[in-house]
Amino acid sequence: MTCMTTIARLAAALAVIALTACPRERTVATLTPVPADASATTAPIDARPAEVPYVRAAETIAAPALTAATLDWNRTRISERELEALVDDLELDALQARLGTFVVRLDRAHFDAYDAKTRTLTFIGAGLEGVQTEPPLAFTAVPSITRGEMPLGGHARLDIGTLRGAVSVDAARAQALLALDAADPLAIDFLVELDHVTSVDGATVYAAHLRGVRVVREGAHEFLLEGTVTSR
Repeated sequence: MTCMTTIARLAAALAVIALTACPRERTVATLTPVPADASATTAPIDARPAEVPYVRAAETIAAPALTAATLDWNRTRISERELEALVDDLELDALQARLGTFVVRLDRAHFDAYDAKTRTLTFIGAGLEGVQTEPPLAFTAVPSITRGEMPLGGHARLDIGTLRGAVSVDAARAQALLALDAADPLAIDFLVELDHVTSVDGATVYAAHLRGVRVVREGAHEFLLEGTVTSR
């Protein structure tokens, strides 16, 4: 081994020792402070973007309680839980100013049994009598109201009924639609206009008009039923 090689290796070893002995420089992350009113940046429900139109599904639901009609669904859309919170927090005039004619979406809609004899798949959805909030929203002139057994009188409950319909399909397609419900569940939309506050059997009720109904799949962005309430 040459003298020059020995010197080079000694220099490299000394450099490693020197680097190991030096403390590493710490990197400090700079965090952007969150403003105190960060929640105020959330868009209010009446500032949501315009809705992209839903397309008609390959299979449509026939429901005797509804008459087919094309309606304007480009309205403020809220969930049943959001409606419950607004009804609980606001008076009627504030609700009307905030919502106008609006859409409330309920997740109580699904396909049920298949009838091989008639080749129809049964549909069951939330009824057309109203929305069970507290106070409830009623779509009929004389709603059916009951009260729970509570120390101070309990909560008023509205009998909303059941929307029934059917789809004409063969057995294989019926099974496919039932399986699809798990991945992309059906939902039902009510197009609602608030009217006035009334009292039924001692319970406060918000009288409202049901301007339209549709059944949708959000994932596929399609509708299976759209119409207005058939004259009772």
